[in-house]
Amino acid sequence: MSSFTGEEEDQDEYYSDDAGVDDGKSSAAELLTKYFRDYRAGSTASANEKPVEQVQKVEEKTEEKVEEKVEALKIDEPKDVISVESTPEELRVIRAPRETIKLQRKEGWLYKVGGKSNLLQRRWFFLKESLKYFNDSMNPRLKGMINLLQINGILVSDDDPKVFRIDALNRQYFFMATDAKEADEWMSVLTANQEVLYARMREEILHSCLDKKSIFTFTPTYKFKEGILFKLGEKSSKWQKRLFVLTSDSIIYKEPDEKKVLGRIEMSEVAGLECDAIEKMCSFAIITPFRIFFLFANNDEERASWMNAISVNLFNLQAKRWLKDELAKAGEVHANSETFETEIKNLKDGYLQKDNPSHSAWQKRWFTLYSDAICYRKDPQQKVLGSIELFKIKSVEIESVKNKKFSFTLVTPDRRYNLAADSLEERDRWVQLLSKKVSETMKKY
Repeated sequence: MSSFTGEEEDQDEYYSDDAGVDDGKSSAAELLTKYFRDYRAGSTASANEKPVEQVQKVEEKTEEKVEEKVEALKIDEPKDVISVESTPEELRVIRAPRETIKLQRKEGWLYKVGGKSNLLQRRWFFLKESLKYFNDSMNPRLKGMINLLQINGILVSDDDPKVFRIDALNRQYFFMATDAKEADEWMSVLTANQEVLYARMREEILHSCLDKKSIFTFTPTYKFKEGILFKLGEKSSKWQKRLFVLTSDSIIYKEPDEKKVLGRIEMSEVAGLECDAIEKMCSFAIITPFRIFFLFANNDEERASWMNAISVNLFNLQAKRWLKDELAKAGEVHANSETFETEIKNLKDGYLQKDNPSHSAWQKRWFTLYSDAICYRKDPQQKVLGSIELFKIKSVEIESVKNKKFSFTLVTPDRRYNLAADSLEERDRWVQLLSKKVSETMKKY
């Protein structure tokens, strides 16, 4: 098992919704909080330094009522998968078919360092397909989730063997168990379950391939979906009606009758989904390292449809990146290698002029083309004013609009977006790339 000491470089601050609380365990709080404050400050702990006292052993049994609540939160999720840039080679070994390997289950109390503070938090953890943690024993509301396929490394402290760290794709998590044996058990089950999930993913990919003998014939098929969901406000704690749009690599939401995008959830940041994560009919949650998005649909069928579509896109995104890594390791050049490209967040950007339908003046706007949408701002560093999802674009037409030079039009069911470049060459580059991406999106849809 890898280890870490206070001599490592300082890490960037990370954020999450759960705030730190002092649970009254002063010895534990002082020990771990001081340890990680020193670690982040770059101080070096003495190799012979030992904690004065350890945390008292917490009983593994909890009240029957708590067990029932926690058990109710364990649903059969379609897939717990998200994007991962790299994974330790030893975790990719396929040891046995799916029928013969099982996910291990472990649950219990751990202390973790809060995302927004260095205060210690006592949380109830449940580990199987993912590592979930809940508020406390009497209020097991989901506080966060770590996707096992998102973990790049698990390290134990050289100074205190009951302290360990999980390096995930978008965040680092710091934990303390009651003793070294308990910490080792958590790390062992995490590693073993990660192996199982990689084996299952490989089997799932192979099953969906045209050529059942090669995983490299896998072609992702994404789902696109649009509809009304109700979102719990982050600050107001009120339910807000929003129009959600799911594409291959993101989920955006906005006011139902407005064009302005209010928020965007990158699929690469999604750790997983949770059904009934809050006491609300037809509710579910999208969990990221930075925030939990609580949503509810109008009925169970609509909720199931959304959860299924998001799960499919998450799995395909994970599979795509994993296969690209496998191709690179194998040293093969596959005919469909473009399928396994890393997602390009910014395909093209630059200034274009946009025809405003409310008046005759053309407006200069900064446009950015992503893999699923084209957005525009007043200037590169300013907020997004509007976006056009690529699956809504029916055609890209080259024609003179209001005698405007170098103009072209994006045709959607609701509107014609008239745009103009500064030169013929720039217009042709935009039209060529947009036409290609719209065509690819149509095939997926």
